[in-house]
Amino acid sequence: MIRSVLTFALLALLTPALARAEMPAELRFPDDAGIINVKRDFGARGDGVTDDTAAIQAAILHSLSEDRYVPEFIYFPKGTYLVSDTLWNRTAGRVEPWEEGSWGDGWRVGVCLIGESRTETVIRLKDHAPGFQNPDTPKPVIHLGSEMHGPKGKQARPFGHGNSGFRNQVHHLTIDTGVGNPGAMGMTYIGSNRAAVTDVIIRTSDPGRVGVRGLDLTVPWPGPALIKNVTVEGFDVGIEQDRIDASMTYEHITLRGQRVAGFRGKNPFASLRGIVSHNAVPAIVIRGNEDPKHPFSRAMVTVQDSRFIFSGSGDAPPAIVNAGGLMLNNVAVEGYKQVVDNRAQAHPKHEGTAPRPGPSFKDGRGAVDLYLSRASDRLFDGPESIPDLPVRETPRFHTNDFSKWANVKDFAEGSSTGGIQEAIDSGAEIVYLPNGPYYLPHHAEIIIRGNVRKIMGFEARFVVREKEHKKAVPIFRFDGTEHPDQTVNLEHLIKARVVHNSDQTLVLRHNEISVDSTANATGDLIIEDCGGTKVDLSPGMRFWARQLNSEFGPEAQFINRGAQAWILGMKTEGHSGQIRNLDGAITECYGLYSMTAKHSVKDVPYIENVDSCIAITFRDGGQRSYWIKVRETQGGETRTEETWFREFLLYLGGPGQVQSVSAAPAE
Repeated sequence: MIRSVLTFALLALLTPALARAEMPAELRFPDDAGIINVKRDFGARGDGVTDDTAAIQAAILHSLSEDRYVPEFIYFPKGTYLVSDTLWNRTAGRVEPWEEGSWGDGWRVGVCLIGESRTETVIRLKDHAPGFQNPDTPKPVIHLGSEMHGPKGKQARPFGHGNSGFRNQVHHLTIDTGVGNPGAMGMTYIGSNRAAVTDVIIRTSDPGRVGVRGLDLTVPWPGPALIKNVTVEGFDVGIEQDRIDASMTYEHITLRGQRVAGFRGKNPFASLRGIVSHNAVPAIVIRGNEDPKHPFSRAMVTVQDSRFIFSGSGDAPPAIVNAGGLMLNNVAVEGYKQVVDNRAQAHPKHEGTAPRPGPSFKDGRGAVDLYLSRASDRLFDGPESIPDLPVRETPRFHTNDFSKWANVKDFAEGSSTGGIQEAIDSGAEIVYLPNGPYYLPHHAEIIIRGNVRKIMGFEARFVVREKEHKKAVPIFRFDGTEHPDQTVNLEHLIKARVVHNSDQTLVLRHNEISVDSTANATGDLIIEDCGGTKVDLSPGMRFWARQLNSEFGPEAQFINRGAQAWILGMKTEGHSGQIRNLDGAITECYGLYSMTAKHSVKDVPYIENVDSCIAITFRDGGQRSYWIKVRETQGGETRTEETWFREFLLYLGGPGQVQSVSAAPAE
């Protein structure tokens, strides 16, 4: 399962730094989109000289105070915004000491910071800033925390901890911790269910690369959230994630010049793909339990399509130091002789958890096809191999030519769809819904067709007019467009349903919607950072998802009826069984996290696999659990895996003759 000869040209294709072929370097939005411009609206200068802390914080507070459910985007035109203190999503409450104050101690969520340019929009900490000098009490430039989750006024939020960081987002900008700030961190972040950090650079400008962490995910409880197209330069640790609860998804991450580790976590649950590390230290360090009485670690980490390059001199440390559950797939090293130093401990009560030695290369060059730090699980005999479906990158589209945009409010008068259908049929390439609620009848159905390439919501929220149909949601039916070689993107929409009814590609990013498909749906479906999302796939479809979050429902929240599905990071809730793989389906899911909160489920399987192929890494992390983890039927014979044990490093299901296929180059 390892290759001693490495073709880096191929692996470079498999792990591109950015997958954004149609994205311009600069993002601009119409003035009537319902967003806050920190220069225009709050007087931020962005000149690299003026202290813009107060102006930016005022913009954040205004956004959170206007409509707590759907705050406006906060837009940063190109410039260097100098700050002298932490920017955070806190409106009121006690700040020091960290005690119980107002509701949620004033933390509010849904903040969205978005820059015009990934490289030329810079939020920079002042050099030698007071409060950022002590590495033992590190302080972030940006801190996005969680609001309360519990009885109003009865739960304090020390440091913004919690599992209610809904819609916290940072996109398309640079965070710089400046010079002479050894106690600085780029950002402390909590996101929940639907939340993301994308197209962001986090760096220290200090010649000594000082700083504690670039991206700090050590406050309980990070995730589920998506970290994608992020570069971290310098710091002791590039990205640090602690705790199992809940899942985090990382894709296309570049880590460079760290002093201790590129990525580090204590008992993390994380799914990583496309990680490129240029370091003289380990690329990944997975820490386990420090209590010698309980040495078995609950950490679950998968790493795929990644490259670790030793940039130091002398003997290299291990590329990965592991004390938990670890899976590698298509991971290459250059300069690291030892790929994995596996320090994991076996569980005293469960067979199959004995640690395996990690792979090594005498000349420090090679690639690992598949490595598991302990044995996989199966109910039917078969090889320890994965389907390895081709991975398609997420297509994206944006244009700064506003003559190709259409505002639905310009068509709303007399419309039964709030002007959305009329805007789609106007010939525009981008149809946009300015921030705010949209009141539609319960039977509203909108057809995606014509020339449209993106429907942009700016956190548009749909509300049904009739009280007796309050659970109904509008339907977007994707019938295909005039451009069969192009894709259609839906972004930042809340409370809707999408029906795929085409042979073309549909992309859903940063939404809270459910997805069904018809018999006509043979086109690709790609989901990225979507919450509350039930998925039902028809035969012949191809499906890819990053950070898929499903919630509650009377039936399984992911149903694959003969399609091919690849998922990087998924969280579910509910008690009706969550994964159904049927009729010759192939499903790969790396990083499935179950958060079952109400009652122990004894008679319903969490995963059901019928005459199909499945490869899945799984962690049961809720207060309750499923007794039947897997029910599998092959050729009329049914077997079950019944246990309260909480995880599978890798469960493999399906007939032994299913062949592995190579991952395809990215688009």
